[in-house]
Amino acid sequence: MFTTTTELANIIRQAMGTKLPTDAEIFIPSKYLAPPTLTRGRTNRVLVFRGAFNPPHRGHLHTLAQAYFRAPGELNVVGAIIKVGGDDGTWSKVEGDINPLKLTMAQRQELWKDEKLVGGWHWVFPGDTDGWNDFTPRVKQVAKDAGYDLDMISVLGADHLRMSDSSWKRSFIICGGVARAEFIEKETHAMAKAGDMRQISGYEKWAELPLDPDYLDHRLGTAVGHQWLEQTCQMLWPGALIGEYIQGSDQEEGLLLHLKEALRRCGPTQKCTKKPRYIGDGWNYGLDMAHTKEQIYYIPSELVGTIRTMDVIPGESSTAIRQAIEEAKTEEELRAKLGGRVLKLDRLIEMLKEGGFWWPNMLKIGELSYDQGPLVE
Repeated sequence: MFTTTTELANIIRQAMGTKLPTDAEIFIPSKYLAPPTLTRGRTNRVLVFRGAFNPPHRGHLHTLAQAYFRAPGELNVVGAIIKVGGDDGTWSKVEGDINPLKLTMAQRQELWKDEKLVGGWHWVFPGDTDGWNDFTPRVKQVAKDAGYDLDMISVLGADHLRMSDSSWKRSFIICGGVARAEFIEKETHAMAKAGDMRQISGYEKWAELPLDPDYLDHRLGTAVGHQWLEQTCQMLWPGALIGEYIQGSDQEEGLLLHLKEALRRCGPTQKCTKKPRYIGDGWNYGLDMAHTKEQIYYIPSELVGTIRTMDVIPGESSTAIRQAIEEAKTEEELRAKLGGRVLKLDRLIEMLKEGGFWWPNMLKIGELSYDQGPLVE
């Protein structure tokens, strides 16, 4: 029997082969959303979110959720894969720290499996960089052999795009606020319009993509309920104050309106397309129109001002998290500094203790005075 759709998990499982246990879950089933599914006759795109994630925090979750739920419909995003960086490259970034935090790749992968990331639309890739480089062409080929067009599109923070960098050879999504975006005029208000966007070298001018009023309803799935809407708000804006909503039959409708207003206050998605380039020589000299398929999408993710009881969320970074760990003198203080900021807080604290990256109620390196005697090796 000819089918026009297939679950992405089936394609991934075939591509992974024996590298993935037969009983391993890929996309955790959700009662709110259908599983990531490929459709024949159109390009199906999967978000790829790469990073060291040492450790992963709410800003990472925020970026990934914004990219998934607000990716333009023209991209046909069907799911997301989180690719955690290998140990060598990650650890080299913290070598200058007094007590460098060196969570293993497996630990950082585990921390991503947080209960706040719900809906069954994401998968944490279980391998290293070599495994990933082998997997990506293989999964595309498996999909092609089955009659489906599968492509990957990277998700990057706003600080990854430089004005003079025209060397990008793929399309990608940028998520983030104005403060870290070099390509937005800093004197503008937080809700950037197309006229506020600086033109990237080698690209056409930015253009706003109109928001389809029915698009959010489509992304939220069919089994919309109060709990799911509240969880979605927390993924899009981790730590935001949801506040009190109308009780009873109007509770779900009130929260949905609240969510749509928050998205409106973030501002419209912007897109710019790479300019066509001239190739060849003589009679063969002409435009390479395939070059124009490379596009940059910018999804502004910060709330502008305060929407009723939903507060603006400050930016977050792994560097700031590591600094907070260094400063904490007791476990109570550590929990207070990290609560609401990191993924899987209890498990992270266990990892810090197990690895010797944090010592509760003990003096830290550099804090001994001369009258306290030498350190014991």
